[in-house]
Amino acid sequence: MKKLIFFIPIVLLTFNCVAQKCYIIRANSPFNRLFEVDIATCEITLIDDQCSEGIDDLGADIAMNDYENIYFITNYYSNNLYRKNLNSNEACELVIENMEHGGNSLVADDNFIYMAHTHLSIYDISTFELVYEASLGNLQSIGDLFFYENKLYMAGREIDNNSESSYTGIYEINLNNPSESCLYMSLEGIEINTVIDMFNTFSINYGTSSKTYCFGRLGTTTKLIEIDMVNQTLVDTGCEFYFTMPGKVLGAASVYDLTNVTETCGELNTNVVQANKTFFRIKNPVSERLEISTNIEEDNIRNIELYNILGQKIKTFNNSLNSLNVSDLTSGYYIIIIKLKNGKTIKQRLIFK
Repeated sequence: MKKLIFFIPIVLLTFNCVAQKCYIIRANSPFNRLFEVDIATCEITLIDDQCSEGIDDLGADIAMNDYENIYFITNYYSNNLYRKNLNSNEACELVIENMEHGGNSLVADDNFIYMAHTHLSIYDISTFELVYEASLGNLQSIGDLFFYENKLYMAGREIDNNSESSYTGIYEINLNNPSESCLYMSLEGIEINTVIDMFNTFSINYGTSSKTYCFGRLGTTTKLIEIDMVNQTLVDTGCEFYFTMPGKVLGAASVYDLTNVTETCGELNTNVVQANKTFFRIKNPVSERLEISTNIEEDNIRNIELYNILGQKIKTFNNSLNSLNVSDLTSGYYIIIIKLKNGKTIKQRLIFK
């Protein structure tokens, strides 16, 4: 009998596994604590001995550029930066001391560490030397810096010195001139299940697309919220984490590689535009007429209305985006609301000077 020998080809498949985890620093008496969060499974793990417990103000924010090192910034009264090797039991290493303009907002890539409060400061991640620093003007950080699709963003609040009012939102940082950073997404009046303190933001690259997340507080419960950067809204992911003591997440960080920021504030990147199908951007500040970048067809517009900062409607326009005359406005902040026939509503702030 002849033996039949079959040759079975073996195909080796390589899978690119996307790490769906981040780290958070949480206010926890008597010392802040570091946790690892698995976004895919909604599991959270306490990282013991993250730093010397003698650093009691550690954790205004955190950043990371790989899964080996994590950076901690103290509050902006002491302005020190520490580095912790996650694979070591040793305490944090002080790498920058007594910065003139530190901050409560931190993010990192392979080359630099970015921090912000009233100024944007950029340090070389290898030498920890200051390479760039500039004022944010009337803008202040109230949460994290984060990257998304090769742009740098910040959860911030813009102060109107004339009216002593402020405006909260996600701002796109203009690296050429940080004082001219642009409002990207309003957070005024946006609520999701009464969750508060949703300013600790980070992004994850899933390969074909990116997502941005934040953590919000609801009593002793911490919820993971998606910031939909395309549709500019908030989405509850369903992930909840329970702690025995009340407290908020002070900062969050993950490894994110789309950080090649070369542009000033402007139109969305092409891949974001294609995914969204609708984009709308007004150049601020405005004067007599609006400079608009959009792909909205006027036939799709139901109505266009203008509101003041108190929410009062003060003007109704016709449906032509090319004839929005605002020359009769007084200096201040306004909201333009465009309702489309497909049910979408677009909101954009105007700064009239």
